[in-house]
Amino acid sequence: MKKATNEKGAALVATLLLMVVGVILVTGMVALSQSESRQTIDQTKNMKAYYIARAGADTMIHRLLTIDKEYWNDFTTPHTTDATDFGDGSFVVSVERTGDDFKVVSTGTYQNAEEEVKAVLKYNPNTKMQYVIFTKDPMEDIQLGYLNDDIGSGGTIVFKNSSYDTEFRPYANENVIFNPEISEVDLSDVESNLTEADPLAPLVEVSSIFSGGVDGHDLPLLTIDTSNADFEKQEDEDTHEVSMVYDDTSPSDPWMVVWLSGTSSLSDIEITGNNNLMLIVEDSLEINGDVTLSGSGNIEIHVIDDSTSEDEDDYDLVLSSPHMSIGAPADSDRIRVYLADNSHMNLDVNGEFYGYIIGPEAKVDMKNPQTHLYGGLYCKTVDIDANVQITSATPSDSNPIRLESIQFAYWEEE
Repeated sequence: MKKATNEKGAALVATLLLMVVGVILVTGMVALSQSESRQTIDQTKNMKAYYIARAGADTMIHRLLTIDKEYWNDFTTPHTTDATDFGDGSFVVSVERTGDDFKVVSTGTYQNAEEEVKAVLKYNPNTKMQYVIFTKDPMEDIQLGYLNDDIGSGGTIVFKNSSYDTEFRPYANENVIFNPEISEVDLSDVESNLTEADPLAPLVEVSSIFSGGVDGHDLPLLTIDTSNADFEKQEDEDTHEVSMVYDDTSPSDPWMVVWLSGTSSLSDIEITGNNNLMLIVEDSLEINGDVTLSGSGNIEIHVIDDSTSEDEDDYDLVLSSPHMSIGAPADSDRIRVYLADNSHMNLDVNGEFYGYIIGPEAKVDMKNPQTHLYGGLYCKTVDIDANVQITSATPSDSNPIRLESIQFAYWEEE
């Protein structure tokens, strides 16, 4: 009897031990489950806070890529937004410019979780053309005879009819974020030396600057000799500002400067010498003859008149001739036309233009079916008609296109 009692007692103790172990296991499992649940909830909150922060950073990056350059230097003083609601959370974004870097820091908050996302954008004073044609505004009624590379627009691209759309739609990139501005050259030193030039001498006798009188120019222009070029392009290492500085000794980057004031009309031009040539158009210029380049220097035409005319056919720069070609295949990398804001250009030649036409706030007309542009075109609006031909050319790194832009660089890792 005593043995039976002992066995029952041992069984009871074993049962109690099993129950205690079970309770401990269950309690541990519940605690572990609750811990994992809390961890999952915290991870979910952190993930939501991260993507809210990322949304804030993306919004600010888009804004920086599309604002005008006049606001870029505002960020040398740190700017921080107010808290912005996003879903069930909010984000705060700050931007600070240090040198060429724009640092974006976005903090996202979801309930009690907070995450930070950082990105860096860089200022580039020499942005390359990414499209053979790019317009800030939509392209409308585009009619092309030939195209071998991508075209882009800040809006939509509409071709003249379905046959053009079928042929050229694969090249079209619509609603593109691409917002460079012209890197304007400081010409104050050139203006200060205008009095040193003969007022209206034959151009072949002028060594540095040709300045017209009130009546402008209407003469056959035979030769521009760049051999006696006496201006130099200088760039500030910190600000990247480019100046034309007068130097009558031996400039390391010699430029011949021709300043055309008033309404100018020039016919046949032969550019000789191996130094660079800059034509400054103060009011308007029409070149209606052949342009021959026998030298090896670079050519720049700067239209600096930014006045707006109500007459659609009132052009600031006209290149027109029955047989005019400007440059040759090797020249597309050394010929540039820079158009001031609101200016209007007409490229109307029965031949080729080898080079780049750049005017982010300008309008360009191309309506001659015999016109063939080898290079690139960047402007605000363009009127392309009559089967104009466009062929891209890739510029070399030695002679970059002078466009200023902000470009996304990288996401900064923690």
